[in-house]
Amino acid sequence: MRTRIRGFALAEALIAVMVGGTAVVAIGHLIKSANTGASAGQQQTLEAASAALLGFASAHAYLPEAEDGWLPTSLGGSVDGNRVRYFVAPALKTVASTRYNPHGLVPATKATPGLDFCQRLAQVGSDELLAIGTDADAARVAAALEYSSSAPTANEPSGVALPGSDLARSREAEGRFSRGISPAELFSALSCADRLARVAAAAKYQWAMADMVELARANTQHRRVDLQVAQAQMDESALGLAQLIVALGILTVDEAELITNNAGKKPYQDYAMFAIALSIYLSGQAQTVATIALVTETLNKWPALQQKLSAAIADADARQKVVERAFDDAKRELAYFAELGLTP
Repeated sequence: MRTRIRGFALAEALIAVMVGGTAVVAIGHLIKSANTGASAGQQQTLEAASAALLGFASAHAYLPEAEDGWLPTSLGGSVDGNRVRYFVAPALKTVASTRYNPHGLVPATKATPGLDFCQRLAQVGSDELLAIGTDADAARVAAALEYSSSAPTANEPSGVALPGSDLARSREAEGRFSRGISPAELFSALSCADRLARVAAAAKYQWAMADMVELARANTQHRRVDLQVAQAQMDESALGLAQLIVALGILTVDEAELITNNAGKKPYQDYAMFAIALSIYLSGQAQTVATIALVTETLNKWPALQQKLSAAIADADARQKVVERAFDDAKRELAYFAELGLTP
């Protein structure tokens, strides 16, 4: 009987140890799960703060001013009574002063703060950014965030640990999480590359269309000059024809007078001189008649030529109007994209 009691006591002891061990493991898992949940919650807080900053930048084209070193409460900077530490580079918390204006074609009446901010992000210097981290684990950022539900947070940007560094990992173990936002990250998140590119492309297209308009107008003017020159030539030909007809009449009268003066004289006196004079008159008449025929033929072709040149003018004018409408469309497109800014 005593042996059975001892055996039972030993079995109870083993069961107690197993139950105790299971309890310890369970408690360990609960603690780990709680820590993991807290860590995920704090990281979500920083992600939400980053998204709020991005939304503010998209709406205002600059980053918000800190509220005494904290993220503004209007952007969710207070979570369960705990504030999100926030630092921002001074160069990025005001509207950009340099205007984004490719080819100088963006209308002066159009405000372009979004595009200006994108250009500022692309051009901001390293010395204008915040330095976070220490030594080898240091970086330059546009803004820095730090959050902890229990531990104290940094009082200056250099006290914020660079995410991914050994210091950041040791602080995360203590429940203190940080986040750095670089200009490149903002540039990408705001789709600045696409926004700047489409405005640059629209400006280049407008610039090209301006040249096309000038060429179209020059072509139309050239066609009009062609008609004016041809008209002047026809007027000159008509005047020449009248003069030729008069000249032919004079030659005919002179020829008749020459023949009359020498009629009935037998033998003709100075017959050689008469023959020479008569041949000159006849030759002159023939040349004049031939020239009159050529000029008349040219004048007869004028209506068809005039119609052809007028049609060329009408075609050039129509093409010019098409190009001018395309140019106006290009200007409207550029103005639209410029004013659109950071709007989706």
